[in-house]
Amino acid sequence: MTRQNEILAFNTKANVFERRISIADPRGVVYDSKGHLLILSGKTLLRLEAYDAKPQVLIASSLEDPRHVLEVDGRIFVSDRGASHQVKLFDSNGKFLHAIGKPGAPSVGTYDPLHMNNPNGLALDSQGRLWVAEADNYPRRVSVWTQEGKLERTFYGPTEYGGGGVLDSHNATKFFYKGMEFALDPDTERGIGPALPSLAKVSKERICEELRKILTARQPSRALAIAERVGILALI
Repeated sequence: MTRQNEILAFNTKANVFERRISIADPRGVVYDSKGHLLILSGKTLLRLEAYDAKPQVLIASSLEDPRHVLEVDGRIFVSDRGASHQVKLFDSNGKFLHAIGKPGAPSVGTYDPLHMNNPNGLALDSQGRLWVAEADNYPRRVSVWTQEGKLERTFYGPTEYGGGGVLDSHNATKFFYKGMEFALDPDTERGIGPALPSLAKVSKERICEELRKILTARQPSRALAIAERVGILALI
């Protein structure tokens, strides 16, 4: 409970509430392989060996805006935002090992699949690959990485209810959706690139161009409806 600066412990077998544990700015929590509770508290990671014990600071630096934590076989994974937007790996003693993904906050420009936008939930599959749920709509994505930091697979979508988006009436290789621009292969209607769409958030120049189309269109109401579906109006 972030606002109350505490976490609540429940006994699920007995179906009863057990206790409150005071933790400043609590975030992600997980049990490690030794049965200890790992708790993200602000920019630090704490380890709680017993409910009535004093929390130990395991990671005191290297984190900017951590969200979730995962521990497997002594390796600790933390999804971090701030200026990095990466998943950071630590050993069982809290020593920083390396980061996964290119660093940097989300920004307008050409989309880079090696960069994560707002990394959030974490999971490790049976092959030891790291799955990262990105809490972002531009685009919505789940990315799969090796523990060494190689991007292996991505899952994009879904769209909002009912779909949406529109093709550029002057260029069949451009597709717009929710403030994003996709490059399309006119033959396959798939994203151009190595199995990933070329995608960019819409710039101020692009917004101005779309507004000019609305003002000079023969049917301004239709052009306005298209701009709304594409997501241009939401950016004004």
